[in-house]
Amino acid sequence: RRHPGFSLSRLKLEDRLLVIDEHDLRLDARQVGNLARQLGLELPPPQVEQIMALTEGWMAGVRIALLALARAVLDGRLRLSPGADPDTTLDTLQSLPGIGPWTAHYIAMRALRWPDAWPPGDVALFAALVPGFRELSPRERQRRADTLATAWQPWRSYAVIRLWAGHSPAT
Repeated sequence: RRHPGFSLSRLKLEDRLLVIDEHDLRLDARQVGNLARQLGLELPPPQVEQIMALTEGWMAGVRIALLALARAVLDGRLRLSPGADPDTTLDTLQSLPGIGPWTAHYIAMRALRWPDAWPPGDVALFAALVPGFRELSPRERQRRADTLATAWQPWRSYAVIRLWAGHSPAT
C-alpha cells in the first residue's frame, strides 16, 4: 500500500475533505416524514416510528419502505381512501416491507375510516383491557383483548380511539 502523497489532516483543516459518519446515513423521524411527503404520502407518527424501528433510520431501508408503499398506491394495488375494501387493503399493506399488522390496521382505521380496525399487539390497549398483561404471553394478551373487543364489533375503531385517550369504551 502506497502513501497517497498528500495529508488528509491538511485537507480536513482546509475544509476540503468530506467526512461521512454513521449519523450522516441515518434519518430521524422528522426527515422520514418529510421524505414520505415528497413521495405523496402523509404518514401518521406511529407509522413513521415503526418504519424507524424496522430500518433503524438507515436511509436505504427507509427509502425502500416508503417507495414500496408509494408504488403500491400508484400501481393501483393499494387504495387508501374511504370505501376501499379493508381485507384487501390489510393484505396489500402487510405485503410491503416495513408494514406489519398493527400499522396496517392503523392505516385502515385512519385512511379508509374503517370502523372495525383492531390493531393487534397494541400495548396501550392491553394496559387498558387486560389486568396484569405484562405477566402474560403475547398470545394470551391478544386473546383476552380480542375476547373483550368482540362485543364492540363492528365498531372496534371507536373503542380503540377511546381507549387510547384513556376512556372506557363502554361509556
